Amino acid sequence: MKRTLKGAGSISAVLSGINLFGLGDLGGALQRRLSPSPLGGHEMSLDDKITDAVNTYLSSFEKQDLEGILSVFADDCWIEDPVGSERKVGREALREFYKVGLSIGAKMTLESEIRIAGNEAAFAFRLEAQVPTGKLTVRPIDVMTFDESGKVTSMRAYFGPTNQTIEPGC
Repeated sequence: MKRTLKGAGSISAVLSGINLFGLGDLGGALQRRLSPSPLGGHEMSLDDKITDAVNTYLSSFEKQDLEGILSVFADDCWIEDPVGSERKVGREALREFYKVGLSIGAKMTLESEIRIAGNEAAFAFRLEAQVPTGKLTVRPIDVMTFDESGKVTSMRAYFGPTNQTIEPGC
């Protein structure tokens, strides 16, 4: 006989105690993500905050919106872009870094789903920009760490020479 489960509480009860891939209690994790707000209704889950931050980050390039890009970062954040380069620490350092990207008209398009685990997210995207030698395309994977409010505390961009192309004369 099949039973119909109603509400997140029922789902978390079924998943309670299940330790999938050594990740811990799935029911408890689901219950925490769907916890009621003290003000009524439900709080936005950390996953939703992370998804919103990543989408804001990418769409702000399309809009050439430096403040939109910076809005997703915590005050004490750092980025390493690309991995192995010197870290840029703090919002002012990020402001200078992202000004360069916007100055060449960089546009970014998500090429994968956003993968979220705990307070971290990874996503692949395509960056395209017009440079003096042609059209630059870079295909990085960014890994971001978030605080509880959904602000980025760190970001590392993974790419190398095999993930970059220039199409001359475009």
